Amino acid sequence: MENESFLKNKLITSFLKNSTNKNAYELAINNPTLENQQQLDKLFKAFYFDIRFISHISSTIHFNAINYDKRTRTQNSRYNLTLDSSIDKNDNDNSFINLLIDEESKISLDKLLSHESILKQVSCPILYASLKKLTKKQLKIIELAYVNGLSDTEIGKLLNISQQSISKTHKKALKELASFFIENKGGKSVD
Repeated sequence: MENESFLKNKLITSFLKNSTNKNAYELAINNPTLENQQQLDKLFKAFYFDIRFISHISSTIHFNAINYDKRTRTQNSRYNLTLDSSIDKNDNDNSFINLLIDEESKISLDKLLSHESILKQVSCPILYASLKKLTKKQLKIIELAYVNGLSDTEIGKLLNISQQSISKTHKKALKELASFFIENKGGKSVD
């Protein structure tokens, strides 16, 4: 009871969680011989060394990780790969790697022209009417996506439009088709 504040210290409570340390402490309090006190001191010094060593290693790893990250970022910014470099200093999104052509994903214009228009392939009157309501651009994107099976990126490359613009137009066209169906079929909206 005399050392209550001492026993609430986090370091001491952590030390006393170990049963060997707790037994040595109780022995030194109940039987205060020089040998018991030296044994308790020896255990505490070993415990304190471990705590300081772990703390030192932890902070060393932390600061080395920060320094490593700084060096890596500096090196990457100084020695950019040629393909990762931006074409225009003002436009960071446009890099040389975007100009590479993937031979496997090349789109044959002959293949695209051989397909009939989507309007000629649709037999459902409501779908035909809804497709007629779309803009030419929306209809072309829907046709390239669903008749020719092209992705938004491939459509963007073919039409010389960004993939984001193709994606927005594609989604807007699908929403218009859905709303047309709901209005003319009395259908219910499904989200």
